[in-house]
This record gives sequence, C-alpha cells and structure tokens, in this order.
Amino acid sequence: MSADSTSGDVLVFFPGFVVPSGGYSELLQPLADQGVVVHVPTLYRPTPRVLLGRFSVTDEAREAAAYVETNVPLNARLLLGGRSRGGQVAWRAAKLVIRSGRPVAGLIAVDPVDGGNPRVRRDFVTDSPADFAFVPLVIGAAKAGKCAPDDRNHVLFAASAPNSSHVVFEDLGHGDVVSGRAGWAARKLCGTGVVDVPRARAEVSSVMVDYIDAASGAS
Repeated sequence: MSADSTSGDVLVFFPGFVVPSGGYSELLQPLADQGVVVHVPTLYRPTPRVLLGRFSVTDEAREAAAYVETNVPLNARLLLGGRSRGGQVAWRAAKLVIRSGRPVAGLIAVDPVDGGNPRVRRDFVTDSPADFAFVPLVIGAAKAGKCAPDDRNHVLFAASAPNSSHVVFEDLGHGDVVSGRAGWAARKLCGTGVVDVPRARAEVSSVMVDYIDAASGAS
C-alpha cells in the first residue's frame, strides 16, 4: 500500500474474519498517503478447518506476532491494528510482541469483537486488564448489530484499557469501513448505519491518521 521502509511508522493491520486484505484499501490508503508503511497480511485461507473454528483467534494472534517478527524491521516504529476479529488479534498480538521485548508504539482496534473460539466457553482477552505503556485507540460502531453484540464489542476493549482513547461513531455499522465486494457482503451480513458510507469510512481513516501522528510525536 506504500513503499517498503526500514524506518518510520509501520502499521500491521489484521482483517476481520475471512475478509480479504483488499477490503481495507480505502480505509487505509489515507494512512499510506501520510507516509505510513501499511501491511495487511493474510494469515490463513478460508478452508473448512478455519470455517469450523479450528484456527482460533489465539492461533491467529501467534501467527500475527510471528509475521511482525519476520516482516517489520526492528528500527521501524511499530503499530498494530485490526477490525472485528482482527482487532482482537491485534490486541492479543500486541501483548505477545511486547512480551518478546519488542516495543509497540500504538494499537488501533476498529470495532473489535472479543471471544470467538467455539472450543472454549469463554476466551475473552478483555477479561484481563491491558496495561499498555501507550494509549490504545478503540473505534466503535454504534450500529454493529449481530456481528459485534453488546456482550463482546468495543466497549469491553475500552474498559480493559482505562487509558485508551475510545471513539464511537453513532451512525456507523460494523461493515461500513470495508470497501469493494467484501464491503457489500459485510453490510449484507452485519447491516449498515449510514447513508454515505465512503464519507463515514473517510472519517474513521481521519481519526486513525490523527492517532498515528500523535503516537509518532510521543515516541
């Protein structure tokens, strides 16, 4: 999405469940335009194993942390992000990366969804407080519906990190930040909250740009 770099800001952004990387091109392009190197890795294929829940969010977080170790230079300013399940993956991966000794400059969770492992009755990352040294950005869609229900949505993530910046878009639906055919499918499945979806997506992008600018200035 932007030229490779060995320094500066690098955002690794994890997609929602079985959403292709290209579905976030319009959301993330404004960040790339500001010089952020953006990675949107595909860590799995939608195989029967994945669709049946045998590739858990914990498994994906481990793959995410390994991706960072392999693909992001050590002298880069690392930020992690993701939407829906990808937001939870980023949250979990941030803890793993930090535990490995590598600093993380910021974390962006776009309408994150907790839980999601059918083999475990309750496997919520937000059950444990997040004592990040930085201020996480939690973006919520107030009209997320069945795809991000109240008992596992952005509110839990903000509550688990009391120092977080919690921005809620009152008319945003869970699928509205996704573009292209994937966005059409996401809005069919999850509903939409706005009439002008591109404008709403641009507003979310603007909040993300401002957050990265602030995180860069603080480090």
